[in-house]
Amino acid sequence: MLPRAAAEAQNVRRRLESELQQATSYAAANFARDMLAIKDHLDRALVAVSDELRQDKVASQFLAGIESTSRELESVFTRHGITRIQATGEKLDPHRHQAMVELPSTDVEPGSVIEEMQPGYMMKDRLLRPALVGVAKKPD
Repeated sequence: MLPRAAAEAQNVRRRLESELQQATSYAAANFARDMLAIKDHLDRALVAVSDELRQDKVASQFLAGIESTSRELESVFTRHGITRIQATGEKLDPHRHQAMVELPSTDVEPGSVIEEMQPGYMMKDRLLRPALVGVAKKPD
């Protein structure tokens, strides 16, 4: 009876250690998810800038600051195991992609991602946010 109780205590201890390790690893997931919105806003701001505005001296300095902030945020994500999900060109994976629209295409196999509307991210092996994508379908 005593060896059985010792084995049970050992199992409980291992389970608690595992749960503590997972809680520690993923404690920042909610914060990271919130930071993704900031990254999205920075990226949209940079895409919206015209070539003409990029040639302006004052505006180009402002844009350099935005680009630097975006790169630093990417660096922080990398240090904490946050990676962007590859979407375009991949087969639709419902565990990583969320199909928003089906688009007729003869260029790629139906079910392939042909457009990324919003990037998705993983934190280590957990999904933070699925990529919002457009998926190819056979033309009508």
